[in-house]
Amino acid sequence: MKFNLRVFPELYSIYKLRDLSRITLPSTREFFSLTVTDDEYSLISSIEIDSQYESVSRNWKCIKVDGELPFDAVGVTATLCSVVADGGVSLFAVCTHDRDFILVEENTLEQAVELLKAAGHIFVH
Repeated sequence: MKFNLRVFPELYSIYKLRDLSRITLPSTREFFSLTVTDDEYSLISSIEIDSQYESVSRNWKCIKVDGELPFDAVGVTATLCSVVADGGVSLFAVCTHDRDFILVEENTLEQAVELLKAAGHIFVH
């Protein structure tokens, strides 16, 4: 499978939050991800969070699979992640109902893009 990919211009931070009491959803429709599990609140945002957080990792770039994916599409994330990880680039993956995203540290973006291009994926603007 080959995909059209898009790099978002913003820098993102990945937060581990203490609680959700001071989190406000963004007013624009840009990439923002909140995951809640039985032992963690995890947030990805390009907006600086003034809430209390346990830890944060900054300066991540987001690569989006461009276009709507069928919910039952198989192997999309695995295909992209294996190319990037096999090239020695650390990544963070997020999937939604219709979209897949991978985040790489800003200083490894160029390497990740080159790896994905070499695997036949196309970057669109």
